[in-house]
Amino acid sequence: MDILFRRGQATVAEVMDDLPDPPTYSAVRSVLRTFFDGSAEQAVTALLRISDGGLDAGELARLRERVRQARKSGR
Repeated sequence: MDILFRRGQATVAEVMDDLPDPPTYSAVRSVLRTFFDGSAEQAVTALLRISDGGLDAGELARLRERVRQARKSGR
C-alpha cells in the first residue's frame, strides 16, 4: 500500500519493482484485486482505515477538491 500511496498509481510490475523481495506476479495481482476490486471507493476506504489519525479539515478539503477535479476530467 505504501508503494501505491507514494506513486499515486502503479501496475503490478511497478509494485514488484519497488519491493525488496517481491512475491510472484500473481500474488501481487491477487492482493491488489482483493484490496480494491477495481473500486476507487474501496481503495480510499482502505487507506483511511489504516491512517493513524482522523483527517483534519484541510485534508478533507483537499480530498473533496481532488474528487471534484476527477469528476470534471471524467474519471
